[in-house]
Amino acid sequence: VEALIETIGDGRIRRNVRVVDVDTPAASDDSAFDDAGLGSVDGDPASVDGDPASVDGDPASVDGDPASVDGDSASVDGGSPVTVSVTDDARTRQLEADGVVLATGPRELERVIGTTVGVDPLARTCALVTTTDPVTDVWRLIPDGDAPFGTLVEHTNAVPPTRYGGDHLLYLVGRGVGSRGGDDERVSDEGVRASWLAALSDRFPSFSRESVRSVRVATDPCAAVVPRSGSTRDEARGDWPIPVDLSDAGFGRIAYAGPGSEADRFGTAIGARVAAGVAAGEAALDGTPPPEPDGWSWGTNAESR
Repeated sequence: VEALIETIGDGRIRRNVRVVDVDTPAASDDSAFDDAGLGSVDGDPASVDGDPASVDGDPASVDGDPASVDGDSASVDGGSPVTVSVTDDARTRQLEADGVVLATGPRELERVIGTTVGVDPLARTCALVTTTDPVTDVWRLIPDGDAPFGTLVEHTNAVPPTRYGGDHLLYLVGRGVGSRGGDDERVSDEGVRASWLAALSDRFPSFSRESVRSVRVATDPCAAVVPRSGSTRDEARGDWPIPVDLSDAGFGRIAYAGPGSEADRFGTAIGARVAAGVAAGEAALDGTPPPEPDGWSWGTNAESR
């Protein structure tokens, strides 16, 4: 995310906006999702949570001139731009871009494209712990089965803490139903804070609660997706997984990088989500590979430690 923001330029990113519609030259009524039951999807405009160009969960879109590829904004699909309608609650306006990557959950994807995709999201409790000192020396680890959270990601072991004023950022992802404590999802945010900080203290002797600056608890409405049993082809609900490149479904130069995609079928692997984002970027730009940030590698520390 940090590398993406640096590449785009922070001044061209508009935060706190929602994508409400995407109009592409290749859009048609003959969608590959027709068998799943088409028609417009009622509901509020999609909030693009988890968009690669977002900061602290705030949706963001590129603001300003149309994005260009190799210096030519008309180099994709014969020069016909994608029109993106966004709103910031004050007004709705339209932007033009070479391609669109939706890093949302399946429900938000449905609202944007107006088509049922037949993939059910799975909500999970998450927490962002800000500390003055590191808790671990790895980027990601899976704790023991008794921990109330299923994944620990120490973001500032992958990027410098100086980007956050010297603070260390630790993300904790719950195990799904019951992750707030026992089988009761009505446990308060304060109860989650107490339980999860206690779990950190029990598992990491160097962790001190005095180093904790803040703990923010929220529910990610689509931290994963519900796996399907049997065949992945379903005429009633639509096929699974969702294709990354949606052009074959009638949505030209729109790509899906969220959970339930071909690259991230279950939404449970951070590495798969990154791979989905890269694949979606290539699809949205008509096969043009996005540049890798300096120093990036598909390392093993995320999975092997």
